[in-house]
Amino acid sequence: MKENFGRLKAFLKRDIRSFFNSSAENEQPLIPPIVSQEESITQSTSDISNTEPEPVPIPPLPLLLNPAALDRVALRREILDWRDNSIMQLGVAANVVLKEFSVHVVTLLDDVPFWRRALPKAANEVLTVDFNTRVRLRIQDKTKKYDHQLDEIMGRWERNKALRSRLIDEWPDSQLSYVANLGFKPSNQEEILEAISFLVLGPHGVADKFYQQISRISARITEEA
Repeated sequence: MKENFGRLKAFLKRDIRSFFNSSAENEQPLIPPIVSQEESITQSTSDISNTEPEPVPIPPLPLLLNPAALDRVALRREILDWRDNSIMQLGVAANVVLKEFSVHVVTLLDDVPFWRRALPKAANEVLTVDFNTRVRLRIQDKTKKYDHQLDEIMGRWERNKALRSRLIDEWPDSQLSYVANLGFKPSNQEEILEAISFLVLGPHGVADKFYQQISRISARITEEA
């Protein structure tokens, strides 16, 4: 009995740590170590940066349009606008000049003396000087504005203005022979006015000659642009 009591007493005196495996002394504590907020943020950021894939670089987009080509397109568009506006405005001006000259012709016909009506002069003989000064020169004066506008366009785009053609009066005096067979008298007024209208606005007339020049000039500039 005493022997059993001695064993129990000795058992109770043992250190409680002796009941566990010695390797347990090397194990990490179950409670994690306290980490500061700054260290936690730094560690979290580091973990995210390490887990995200590296961004794939985007190759530069190819240049779809050449800037020089865009300039040429813009110049051509401006030249074509000049052509269209010049022809339209010149047509309006030619109609105004024609109406005013027609009124002048009617006045001249009304002033023809009775004896001259029996032996009338040819219409071209009477009208040549007035036609040149009141129609041709006035229409040509209008074209100076379009020449100036084209010079401004060429200068803005740094093109040599000296290389382009100028608008000139290409209409020959011989065209007035169209009314040579008409006697200048009141009874021929309708025929004379129709002939004059044809000479101003008809094919190869005064205005049409300038239309053709404007078209040729614009075509040449756009081809060389």
